[in-house]
Amino acid sequence: MGRAEYRRAQRAASKKKNATEPPALISEQMISRALWEKQLTEKIDRELGNRYYRQASKESCDNMYYIMMCSMALALHDCNPNWGSEPIGKRLQLTMEYVDRFAKEWNGDIQGYIKKVEEETGLIITVDSVPAGEGEGGYD
Repeated sequence: MGRAEYRRAQRAASKKKNATEPPALISEQMISRALWEKQLTEKIDRELGNRYYRQASKESCDNMYYIMMCSMALALHDCNPNWGSEPIGKRLQLTMEYVDRFAKEWNGDIQGYIKKVEEETGLIITVDSVPAGEGEGGYD
């Protein structure tokens, strides 16, 4: 038998072996391991997702505070050009104290807080953000 015939015989035997070989049996241990891996993966994904969500929420909140505080500083400076940084800073600090008081005293009741402010100041407080593309200052 030549080398080529020998190789052909080996390949044919290999095909026969693979064709008649029963599929691998799935054991209880394999199922248990697969479930454990799936649960672990889901838990890791959930924890990472929560961590990234918290970080993104904090950054978003911090950015809103920066926008609010910078805008107020500019408005105070425009309305009171003779004021220096100290009087403007005092008013900004007082504003942040009110923000902290809202969190502690009002338990997230934004409507109640707005009503109280409107009653005490006589101002009507409205917020209407402009979607992107509908005017200047919209969000992208």
